[in-house]
Amino acid sequence: MFEVTRTHIELYARQLEEEGKAPATIGRRLSTLAGFYRYASEEGVVEHSPAVHVRRPKLDYESHAVGLDRNELGAFLVQAGMSSPHDHALCSLLALNGLRISEALGADIDQLGFERGHRTLVVHRKGGKTVTIPLAPRTASALDLAIGERLVRGHGRNAADVAADVADWEALDNAATRIEHEVGPIDVWVNNAMATVFSWSWEVEPSEYRRATEVTYLGQVHGTLAALHRMRPRDRGRIVNVGSALAYVGIPLQSAYCGAKFACRGFSESVRAELLHERSGVTLSMVHLPAINTPQFDWSDTHLPNHPQPVPPIYDPDVAARHVVAAALDGRRSKVLGSWNKLIVAGGKVAPSVISHYAAISAVAGQQTDDPVVPDRPSTSGSPSTTVGTTGRTARSVIVRVAFSTRTSW
Repeated sequence: MFEVTRTHIELYARQLEEEGKAPATIGRRLSTLAGFYRYASEEGVVEHSPAVHVRRPKLDYESHAVGLDRNELGAFLVQAGMSSPHDHALCSLLALNGLRISEALGADIDQLGFERGHRTLVVHRKGGKTVTIPLAPRTASALDLAIGERLVRGHGRNAADVAADVADWEALDNAATRIEHEVGPIDVWVNNAMATVFSWSWEVEPSEYRRATEVTYLGQVHGTLAALHRMRPRDRGRIVNVGSALAYVGIPLQSAYCGAKFACRGFSESVRAELLHERSGVTLSMVHLPAINTPQFDWSDTHLPNHPQPVPPIYDPDVAARHVVAAALDGRRSKVLGSWNKLIVAGGKVAPSVISHYAAISAVAGQQTDDPVVPDRPSTSGSPSTTVGTTGRTARSVIVRVAFSTRTSW
């Protein structure tokens, strides 16, 4: 695809003419190619776009359509996500997969598939033609969320999709009130929001430390308080705070995140002790995750030259999800996932100097891929990310899909 020259594209245009395609159709297809290679050139994938000087058919009209730039598209998808999972899935099909509105509305989620490593969807084109298209990963994630909501409602349960910045106490407390109003009493509350900066500590701005701390630490504080204010009067409920091995061991390039996660562990253990003191029916658990393959590495702030990645071994999100659910069911105090994580945590208690030297040697290169950071990368330093999804890039590392054993059967 990236070896294509101008001659190839000219031959493609001639082939379309010989097939009897209308000039407008040919023009649209060439415009699509031009846009693709222009983006590839901007991202440094190709040196020059081979479609720049390709001759296009003359049309009788001039289009005045205006497209969205990257930031406008991100804002559009964020607003769709705040509306409902259904709206977000529909807008993702339009924005990320380029479907016409009639094609998106006519799509049947029962025709989702999987082919050659890609999620696919059967789409009905103009003229009754049916094609199978690969879905952008973010589109697939949006569809999964919409399907999940429909399944919940299909089982006679209510569902509410509420967005709030966890760093804003009033907004989060209002969100909890709305959820209880629309769905009913909250029985389980999971705190998992995070923000970080991949950087040497002396290169992190004070404002970046503040944002990472507000989201990662105060986000858990606010969420826990919102849950406690509603659960304690009922004397029942489960709170699960998501932690990390980095709540026990600090590593280079993650000072903002490690500091916040250490604080989360101290806060959670203190609150749990208070609940035990008053013999409360509310429990608070922590699940300390290993490296998880999520989109956070595409939008977390970074000052590094190369694209960040989690320290291997890397696990799929469903592994973490199963154990968060297990903690909500059994109310255990704490669970560290992954044999390597357990070794690091134990080593940090027995021989902290050894673990610090090991992290100093291995974690700098281990947190970066070979790919350079792309220009205009999304940022979370001042606002929630415009990236939506559940699974991130795999980089060079093998993703572990096995589930750990738990006391809860599935």
